[in-house]
Amino acid sequence: GITFTRIEQPRTEDVLSASSADAAKALDSVTDAAKAHFREAAEKILKTFDAVDALSAALACISGTTNIVPRSLFSKKENYTTYMLTVTDELKGPGLVFTMLRKCFGEDFDAKANCSQVAFTKDYRSAVFDIPSELDEKLQGYWKDSPRIQMKPIQELPQLDETSRNGGRSFSRGSYGSSRGGSYGGNRNSDRSNGCFKCGKDGHKSFECTEAKKSGGR
Repeated sequence: GITFTRIEQPRTEDVLSASSADAAKALDSVTDAAKAHFREAAEKILKTFDAVDALSAALACISGTTNIVPRSLFSKKENYTTYMLTVTDELKGPGLVFTMLRKCFGEDFDAKANCSQVAFTKDYRSAVFDIPSELDEKLQGYWKDSPRIQMKPIQELPQLDETSRNGGRSFSRGSYGSSRGGSYGGNRNSDRSNGCFKCGKDGHKSFECTEAKKSGGR
């Protein structure tokens, strides 16, 4: 059969690391005659700037990087930061993410507008989402982990459930349920939220129920 694997875009840090290595290699190709024309300017720079800082700035210019704009690891949006919220129990929707953000920023904070994309890890114990980078300082200053809930910015994406990532990224108002989250409507979380109608337990669909089979297929 044919297997498709999602390949993420390179991280900004990885791209910059490769660019700086290429810029450093480019120094080897500069001839003595060429360097002579820049020596006077270099001596003036060293009187004003630290040598390492000056060389770092020169390498940045060579690589074409004079400013770094934060970019989301998850949605790839500029000026957004990716966070992961992890709980001890299984998440049933994005509601808990929104509730925690409102606790950090106040009840008037429009969590759904500022965090419109949420995906879940394969075990549904972590949610990955973006918020505007301008909110980073306030969020990280206010948030304190507890034994039950942890939240932090991440530099590498975990393995995500593709159903939640592709089918449930954008949410409409009124579809989130309680603070523990609700169903997405039209995806796997509707079964997860309502539980198995055969045994009444959460975490599996009715046709996957083993309890019903043990009791004679009720």
